[in-house]
Amino acid sequence: MTNLEFIEKEIKSLKENIKFTKDIIKQNGKYPIIKKINGENLKSMEEQLTHLQQVKIDLEAWKVVKNHEFEIDRLDSVAEFYVVHVWKPLKPDELFIVKKALEVENVKN
Repeated sequence: MTNLEFIEKEIKSLKENIKFTKDIIKQNGKYPIIKKINGENLKSMEEQLTHLQQVKIDLEAWKVVKNHEFEIDRLDSVAEFYVVHVWKPLKPDELFIVKKALEVENVKN
């Protein structure tokens, strides 16, 4: 099992647990202690889901990038800027994955 497959499995499991917890809260909403405890658990699970989804995005981007030939050049020795050259063009769907992982709003084509 790859890391990406493992993360996808964990995300699926967590989504099922979130749904189950929401159902418990809905069915037993008249009991404040059950609502409070499950509400706290729900919040924690939703935070974990957010983190796992970000890890999944990062792993997908890494999978795209590692399948391409690239080179890193040092642009400025003082400020230590680097430029990454990708020698094999990215397909539109690959570019979307990388942009999403890097949280880039706009990229010049």
